[in-house]
Amino acid sequence: MTLDDRTTLIATVLGVVLVLGGGWILVQGVETAQVGSTAPPISARDLQGNLLSAEELEGKAVLLNIWATWCEPCRAEMPSMQRLYARFQDEPFVVVAVSIDGARSEEVVMERIGRFVDDLGLEFSVAHDSRQVTRRRYQVRGLPESFLIDQEGVIRNRIIGAVDWDAPEYVEMVEAVLERNPGTGS
Repeated sequence: MTLDDRTTLIATVLGVVLVLGGGWILVQGVETAQVGSTAPPISARDLQGNLLSAEELEGKAVLLNIWATWCEPCRAEMPSMQRLYARFQDEPFVVVAVSIDGARSEEVVMERIGRFVDDLGLEFSVAHDSRQVTRRRYQVRGLPESFLIDQEGVIRNRIIGAVDWDAPEYVEMVEAVLERNPGTGS
């Protein structure tokens, strides 16, 4: 190995160390969305253009779903999410589905999301995060990705990928967050 090769190798290794070290320092100041941590705020607008408010979610268990209209697994899980929402509609429980669809025009993407909601007959809260702030805050790894947040604002479960929200394990997960005893109606 020549002196130039060693110099290039050393410079490359130092560059990697500096980049990784700088990334580690930046991450230390970022709030993480992990099970057991306080849920970061949701930054999204509903289909009427209103910013979702923390007051709407306060004191309620929240199923936060990050999705996109072009995502087939997202589309596949939405009907069971609607049934879960209907099942618990008399409880302090809300479903908030935040789309991360992109488009040149906010109006175009909102129309697309509105058609999606209408086609599937969704009645829960659907919003759009044009800047993908919520996706970054929750460190979303894939679509769809869901977070079950308890009434105190603590993330209790993180589910990556589409699921059947009618399945007993997911119904029980919501019941546990609501501190209900399955089968007792309380």
